[in-house]
Amino acid sequence: FLPVKEDGSPGTCGYPENPSVIDRKTMFSLLKQLQPTLTEAEFEARFKRLDHDASGVIEFDEFVRWVYDDEVEVVGSAEKVKRTFEELADDMDVDLKLIMYVYDCFKFELGSQVDEYPKTCAAIPKEQACALAGILVKNLTRKKFDRYWEMIDVDQKAAVTFDDFCELLDFEDMPEEILAKYNSED
Repeated sequence: FLPVKEDGSPGTCGYPENPSVIDRKTMFSLLKQLQPTLTEAEFEARFKRLDHDASGVIEFDEFVRWVYDDEVEVVGSAEKVKRTFEELADDMDVDLKLIMYVYDCFKFELGSQVDEYPKTCAAIPKEQACALAGILVKNLTRKKFDRYWEMIDVDQKAAVTFDDFCELLDFEDMPEEILAKYNSED
């Protein structure tokens, strides 16, 4: 899937100085071959997280990290193994303290429901998730939330567990005081 060189020879990856990339369309095509039932919404849910620099392409280092972290699984797959809090923090590129703060907020929204993430997971409905996301993230529009929701709620359960709720958040858009308190290196 690397572009052929001008002389007709196979393409190469010039990592790290000049790494090759896989564009969104090619990546979707590759994954579709591995999982024919993959929907575009399922793919977009993971592509967003894979593309760490939001360049719109998967660079070599992002691809390697994806394979290494076994991120080949997509939303909606059967028997999904829940990521640990540490894995969520790593995947979201935030401090574990911030993930735990968001989890405390999530558990508060659950009220009397019991959640022992990642073992036993309770879910909050869409409207409640939207309200909480709107509190946690600055300038989150309903349109943007709905777009994220469509990518996450591929099984149309109308509710999300904590790990999927994290996928709805743009952590970098959280208020500065929250980031300063929970996402700083000690």
